[in-house]
Amino acid sequence: MSQDLLHADIPHDGDQPVLPPIEPPSAGFIMQLFVVPALIVLAVVVVWAFFGKIASSEEDWRELVEDIRNTNEHRRWRGADGLARLLQNDQQLGENGQHLASNPDIARALVGLFDEGLKRHTQRDDDLKQEAFLARTLGLLDAPATVLPALERGMLPDEDREVRKNSIASVAVIAGRASEAHHPIDDGNLVKDLVTASGDSDALIRDVSTFALGLIPTDASKDRLKVLVSDADRNTRVNAAVALARQKSTAGLPVFNDVLQTASAAPSGSPTQLEDLLAVKNSLHAVKILAGEWTAPQRTELVSLIEPIAKNHVEPRLRTDAIDALVSLGADSATR
Repeated sequence: MSQDLLHADIPHDGDQPVLPPIEPPSAGFIMQLFVVPALIVLAVVVVWAFFGKIASSEEDWRELVEDIRNTNEHRRWRGADGLARLLQNDQQLGENGQHLASNPDIARALVGLFDEGLKRHTQRDDDLKQEAFLARTLGLLDAPATVLPALERGMLPDEDREVRKNSIASVAVIAGRASEAHHPIDDGNLVKDLVTASGDSDALIRDVSTFALGLIPTDASKDRLKVLVSDADRNTRVNAAVALARQKSTAGLPVFNDVLQTASAAPSGSPTQLEDLLAVKNSLHAVKILAGEWTAPQRTELVSLIEPIAKNHVEPRLRTDAIDALVSLGADSATR
């Protein structure tokens, strides 16, 4: 083949051949070449990581339970702390979680460690903090038959104050979840222990016990709450009155009147304690849920106490709550 034939189709500019212009690659070409394969790889990695995480979590709780059963004290408490974190994370996932709260192995492991600590009757500060921590953690579990007897032991008078407080608070948390699920706890022995705790000389223990009693709707708890609305401690009185309201009882009216009167008479710029704000908020909520139970004179009295709160209270959220309560009471001022 001759040289003339080889170069026959190549344009020339004088003595130099003219090459075709070089064009940059299009965005679509780059997308196909780099971006699309990268997205495919990323999707594979995400799926792998997702299922790997599920398998890892499944393995984690078993390993943590084994750590709790280990004879090494540090490993045991590491296991308890890890399980507490795992339970909290699983709870936040809701229906997408593993439902570890009802896992019997986890419940037995944590209860066993808690019981072991109670039996030691230690006074070491670190040990007591660990017991209080375990008492709080048990409140994350939905295994009442396993957990509640242990918490009852934790609330006994000879236990540390923080352990007792956290044990009772966990009973309240468990009872609250059961109530929301329309499966209220009906345990006569538990109510009896809470009634006993509600007569404790420590106002904090009385307060927490009263709150827990309000979440277990039995005749015995209601009878005790009617006594507690006259307790010397204000927080206990408010908790008792609100608890009775949940059970459609208006026996806490004197407490609500006292709380609302104090709030309506307070100067608009005066500082307010958090406990006072909560007392007003809870009282307004109780008035609202009992809207259909008040007599006409009681309704008139409540409206007169709530109106100044709706107009003048320094806390905007309480003004809103007060307006809602007035609406539920059918007050004309609520629409003005």
